[in-house]
Amino acid sequence: MTGKAYRMGRLFQQVDGKTVILPVDHGIALGHVKGLRDPLTVLRTLAKVGPDAVLLNPGLDKIASDVLYQGKAPARILTVDNFFFNDAVFVQDRVNWAEQAVIHGYDAIKLLLPWDGTPEERMTSVRLAANFVRESERWQIPVIIEPTLLRTAHTDDDMLSDGVRVAFELGADILKAPLPTSMEVLTEWVQSFRTPIVLLGGPKGGTDEDLLAAVAEAMHIGVKGVAIGRKVWQRPLPEAAAFFDKLIRVVHSEL
Repeated sequence: MTGKAYRMGRLFQQVDGKTVILPVDHGIALGHVKGLRDPLTVLRTLAKVGPDAVLLNPGLDKIASDVLYQGKAPARILTVDNFFFNDAVFVQDRVNWAEQAVIHGYDAIKLLLPWDGTPEERMTSVRLAANFVRESERWQIPVIIEPTLLRTAHTDDDMLSDGVRVAFELGADILKAPLPTSMEVLTEWVQSFRTPIVLLGGPKGGTDEDLLAAVAEAMHIGVKGVAIGRKVWQRPLPEAAAFFDKLIRVVHSEL
């Protein structure tokens, strides 16, 4: 077994091959984000519910040893890039390394692939992703690429599909992608790319029931998990924990 295969096994449940990832890495790009003002308390509360993995940055990792360094701890995914943008400028660069992730015991690395910018911006993101894919092979750690649309107000399935295809072609081990507007598009992704797809976000503006229904349908199609943060923890923590439990049960319905 390779190191990468071992770490992939840490990310997904062995019985059903699916995963629920708790993202708490938003602060590095968004600052003191609503709902994550006290990230350690959020992590401690929601980790008890039972995510398979946590997506985070080194700062939170350093103060969360009681959550992350014990027998039943979730797998850890390190965010390795960061970005800032406005109407005129988009800047993206690395903030961590695959080598660093392996040394500190992470199970995967994750970076963004924005796909609605200028050609120069897209090439910057492609170059960065290609470098991380190369590093991930050397250090035997899975790389998660997140194709997304940052500037586009409404989901454009064609543009998003192009981004997902590019992430696949670059060699992503896992595709972390927004839910498209059409389940037919999602079905095509699953059938075409044969790479584990983890959904982020969920239907825009929908209710909790809409989100859970969409996740259930996506699991039936063949999606391998979800990575949903703000729609979980941007609410009172007891309510967040209850909803997170429902989400986990939908993803792991076969357990």
